Amino acid sequence: MRHLAAMLLAAIIVCSAAGAQDSVREPLISPPLVFSSSQVKYGLFQNYLHRYMDRPLFMDKATRDRDVLTDASFHKIMGHAKMYGLDGLSILIGTPGMVYRYERALEAVDTSGRDDFIIMPRIGVAKDITYLDKTLTAALAFPHSLRVQGRLLCGTYHTDGLTPEELATMLADLRAIHGDSFLYMAAVNADMYDALKQFQATGAVEEETAEAIKARWRSYLDVADGLVSPSVGMMRRQDRGFDADFYANFVVPTITGVLSEPGYEGKYLEMMATTGYYNFMSGSTLLEEGTKTLRRSFEIAMSANPDVIDMPEWDELNEHTCIEPTITNGLTTQRIINYYTHILNGEAPAPNEGDDTSIPNLVVSYRKALTLGEVLQIELLNIPDGTQQQPYQVAVTLTNDASEPVRSFDPVTLDPGLLADQTLELPTEEIAGEMLLRPRVTVRMADGRELAYATGLHHITLRPTDNWDYKWVKQPLRDILRPNAASFAVLPSAGTVGSRHIVGHIECDEPLAFVEVLENSDEIYGVDPASEYPDAEDQMLLKVTMRAMQKQGDLKGSMWLEGPPATIHTKTDGRYHFNQGDRLEMNTNLSVWPRGTTFSFAREQAERATVVLDFGILKKRIPVRNVLRYGVWSETEGNGVTVTLEDFRRLPDITSHVDAPSADIDFSFTPLRPHSIFHMRAIAKSGRIYRSAPVMVAGVEPGELVDLDVYSDSQHKRVTVQVPAGTIPDLNYDLDPENGSLLYTNAGRSFWGQIGGRTVDVTGRGGGESGSLGDPFRNGGAYPADAPETAPVYVDEDDALCLKFDGLGNYLVFPREMTPRRGAWTLSVDIKPTSDKKQTLFTHYGHYTGSVTIWLEGGEIHAKYTDQYLNTSFQNPGLVVAVDQWAHIEVHFDLETMTISVNDQTSEAMPATGPGLYIGTSVFGGHGGGTEYFEGYLKALRMQHQS
Repeated sequence: MRHLAAMLLAAIIVCSAAGAQDSVREPLISPPLVFSSSQVKYGLFQNYLHRYMDRPLFMDKATRDRDVLTDASFHKIMGHAKMYGLDGLSILIGTPGMVYRYERALEAVDTSGRDDFIIMPRIGVAKDITYLDKTLTAALAFPHSLRVQGRLLCGTYHTDGLTPEELATMLADLRAIHGDSFLYMAAVNADMYDALKQFQATGAVEEETAEAIKARWRSYLDVADGLVSPSVGMMRRQDRGFDADFYANFVVPTITGVLSEPGYEGKYLEMMATTGYYNFMSGSTLLEEGTKTLRRSFEIAMSANPDVIDMPEWDELNEHTCIEPTITNGLTTQRIINYYTHILNGEAPAPNEGDDTSIPNLVVSYRKALTLGEVLQIELLNIPDGTQQQPYQVAVTLTNDASEPVRSFDPVTLDPGLLADQTLELPTEEIAGEMLLRPRVTVRMADGRELAYATGLHHITLRPTDNWDYKWVKQPLRDILRPNAASFAVLPSAGTVGSRHIVGHIECDEPLAFVEVLENSDEIYGVDPASEYPDAEDQMLLKVTMRAMQKQGDLKGSMWLEGPPATIHTKTDGRYHFNQGDRLEMNTNLSVWPRGTTFSFAREQAERATVVLDFGILKKRIPVRNVLRYGVWSETEGNGVTVTLEDFRRLPDITSHVDAPSADIDFSFTPLRPHSIFHMRAIAKSGRIYRSAPVMVAGVEPGELVDLDVYSDSQHKRVTVQVPAGTIPDLNYDLDPENGSLLYTNAGRSFWGQIGGRTVDVTGRGGGESGSLGDPFRNGGAYPADAPETAPVYVDEDDALCLKFDGLGNYLVFPREMTPRRGAWTLSVDIKPTSDKKQTLFTHYGHYTGSVTIWLEGGEIHAKYTDQYLNTSFQNPGLVVAVDQWAHIEVHFDLETMTISVNDQTSEAMPATGPGLYIGTSVFGGHGGGTEYFEGYLKALRMQHQS
């Protein structure tokens, strides 16, 4: 069994001897226990729509209740974990607030009737042991906690938040209460980043660094009962790929070597594995690379002869580290881990229950959205399950939206007995001008059978400049739903200008859970047998969102719709919301978290309706007619207090299960950006997924072909391609007080900005768990604590309508990819500064720092640019921007240089290498807790996605 694990590792990774030590650790638990960690805050019932890039595959609204964790949901989750061959879940209890969720999870296991499900507590560290004591009390009383030789075995993370001496005190205090009833494994990451950099530079870790790491591990082992391997998430190459070589050839031999030393042989070892790390706040910080990161990290973990293998994180949707089945991952991760757990347990691999074994256990994976210049990779992975004996061939062809072949790849051969992939590659600059690709997969079996998958697979969006979706879609062929009949069409509509009539039908041989329509991967419609929300054609669904820059205090009072009779779609929870029928009473606080409700009422009465907010810290009356112009109205006042109204035509919440083998779709919708791509998705209760052929709606005329600079990942340089002019975003923002605090551009809603608020409120996408993750001002230190106003005000200056900035904290915020990370761009602004202080004009900054910052200092304009490899260049052309005078400023970036002009003076091209550091939002006016905010007037702002 152990030899097989080593053979699996050797098949994937060519190991170097650099830094390796000859040591074989004898495991204390054999076979190793396998877990995935969870914070148990993501159930199968929450409304994940529009805030995340993915959601659980097996969602069921029937498991919803008032609690953050419900028995009905968790019982299903337990069953899913056992499908993987996992021993159970590890549960993170890193703060006092997490104890309640942990206790609820234990209660849910108790009521499940399952004796084969283990919970491993992953406890934090603290000098105040109150919550740790409470955690251990619950764990020790729970019969299904992980125990080894009668003692509770606990994992952790960030143990080195305490010194070894402080940890010894913490453990002694806990053992004074609970005796020698538990074991504690320490997670220590100190010095690992230095070791990684040295290893990547020379192929080895300097002896001094390696000895410091081993000494640090020993110091914790002297007081703890084992080690948790360093975080796999930080083991990344410069290109953000997983550094398997470092994990295999330094971490494993070093950590097993220490644990083989005299005195440490009885200490436990937990190794980590991961799928990757992607979030909508920054992009991929550890690439998934299809399934390669998961497979390589898991096999390396196996090679260490660990006692426990744990994977972060079962259900972390903010970071897309999900191990659980999700819509974009399907059952791919389950099939891979199930294979490994069979091997670890000395069992022959087996298919999933219900599998059609006449289809090979083949997974087709690729990024579902890219920008020009990236390399499209299509991973074809075979997972052995003992049902196939002869090699088979796979051929892939890419077609465009007109079903014309764009590229055909040579067929590849896969051995059904090997866990191995063949990955096809295509530099996308070679197919410039295409914006929509459809993979067609043909499998030729050894017996002559041919399996064709022309529909059912996810399409690929290829935009010239912008993208913030780095997620791979992973599709086992056995899990593709093959309907008996299906149709989908996007037709012209006689209603609103630009509106489309969308119709669809599907019928199959198994019950369906969800049938939905998506625009650009966002759910806009769902078949709902419960009819929870009225038809948006006749009824307006008015979503009201309140939010603040920082916590403003108690939000106590009522909100209602004055005028037409309305239904409030927020149920009483007995704690924060009390639905009184004609008004909603609230007792919560106003902070970065979104607060509000959704009203529904007759659309024809929108002109005479008014939203009334009657709270102690927020009193407003907002006419609903304001929302009719663009579908969104927003206004910002005070310290970033923003109220946003949306004519919500998208799917408001997950629907109840269809629970029937067929469904129909018929509704109207206006595309939210030019060249939107629509498709129908059906998810069966079995987890099988069908995706219709996509339909792209142009929205604007493509226009003549023009040159566009893109960065070629295959050639590692800027290249020039030709694309239709109408496909390049041109963001000319409309500074108009009739729009409230909305900054409108006809390039589409995904580019709309906000005056002094938060961009997610006007774009309607992203934000994650809190609804504000990824915002440049999410961190309280990113904004001056004493600034009186976040929003500049509209004024007339020199016979022009302008925004006046106070220099203290006024700003405009723009969404992700307003400044494209991988694209060329031109920023132009017309400003009149009224101070000669150092002040920020524009910065690309999201949750993390981004690529470009432009500022004024000493009467001159400056810039700095940081590329994806953290190389920073400074641009100081010596151009004067005079106080109290208008200046037209243009900044041109072509992925190699930056050129700046002020009025009629233009700089030389200055070095500025792209692509940029992260995806992220952009800010005009300033960022941070200091005083460097723009003081003066702005009368025009435009961002073009070409240099």
